[in-house]
Amino acid sequence: MKIAFFSDLFFPSINGISTYLLDTANLLAKKHQVIIFAPKPQDDQEMIDKHLLSENVTIEYLNSVPFAVYEKARMALPFLPLTLTKIYQFNPDIIHFHSPFTVGLNGIMTSRILKIPLIGTFHGYFMEPEYLRIIGLDKIKLDNSKILNSLLWKYSNFHYNQADLIISPSNATKNDLIKHGLKKPIKVISNGIDMKNHQLTCKFDLPKNKYFLYVGRVSVEKSLDILIKAFAGFVQKNLENDLVIVGDGPARKDLEDLVDNLGLKTRVHFLGMIERNKIFHSNIYDQALAFATASTSETQCISVLEAMSFGLPIIGVKSRALPELIKNNGIVCRPDNIQEITQALLKIKKDEKKRQQFAHNSLRLIKHHDINTTIAELEKTYQKLINASSAKKTFF
Repeated sequence: MKIAFFSDLFFPSINGISTYLLDTANLLAKKHQVIIFAPKPQDDQEMIDKHLLSENVTIEYLNSVPFAVYEKARMALPFLPLTLTKIYQFNPDIIHFHSPFTVGLNGIMTSRILKIPLIGTFHGYFMEPEYLRIIGLDKIKLDNSKILNSLLWKYSNFHYNQADLIISPSNATKNDLIKHGLKKPIKVISNGIDMKNHQLTCKFDLPKNKYFLYVGRVSVEKSLDILIKAFAGFVQKNLENDLVIVGDGPARKDLEDLVDNLGLKTRVHFLGMIERNKIFHSNIYDQALAFATASTSETQCISVLEAMSFGLPIIGVKSRALPELIKNNGIVCRPDNIQEITQALLKIKKDEKKRQQFAHNSLRLIKHHDINTTIAELEKTYQKLINASSAKKTFF
């Protein structure tokens, strides 16, 4: 089949959505043709390296302008005639949009004009306080505005209610969508994780003792300040394990200042952005004691899935989809509760038997998220919609 993806977030902006799109497109391309519509980067040199794409994956860049509220992100111009021309040439069997902004809207409008089946995946809570703080609305006391929250949910629902079917990465997110008024059918399909062999091909200079690890975007919505403050409580117990943070983002400078103020400069290590494939084939996950996150904004969290595939215990918070991934393979704490997260770090460190049990359960649970299984489920879902659309066309 021919599949068209539309997403407002893609490389060089590195986040869960761009990672998911690349993995999914490349695997689908083993049997199908895939085209990805995304905003054109400011610099042509920032376009994705072709060696990262399968032969049957094409990127179609749409003219864009800076989207200042999100690092390296661009906002495509609503230039529907060009999109229509490209889609008409590609002739997709199905359109799948991954964001409710200008690129996603292009996908929605194109599907309706050309009467092509439409699927949308809900990837992020851009209407919630965690994300509103990214654009500085906390400075004018609007990050917790119920009116703004309601308006943004209505905006999101308007877009997703145009689809024939919505995909949610987790049951928690599905329930949120229903609670906030989404009317269209919702199917839960995990983001999935590639259970490939984690063969060691490169090594990073890491702390000599096992450490707590965070991998992901370094941004306000990830609540890394809470994790660092909890780690400070761990350090006060004179324990030798460090905290390693892999990734980059707009909050890094503030977090480095926080680390300095807490006297943790030698104990918290910011490794910056590392190519995902290198992480998988390095000692970063392999030498960790556990994976820890205080994020309250996850629809699923790909980095948690990755950590589980390496057999790491998970420390997280009871918010959104995280508790669905932490079932007898780690510790769930109350959101923003620094003391509870500190106690969880201490528990992982001091109870080796429990840590090993958590590690074993991570390896058992991750099998349910094998990306080959999720890709097969996605293919079946596409085919059902295509068949249903063809039946309607034939009937009428």
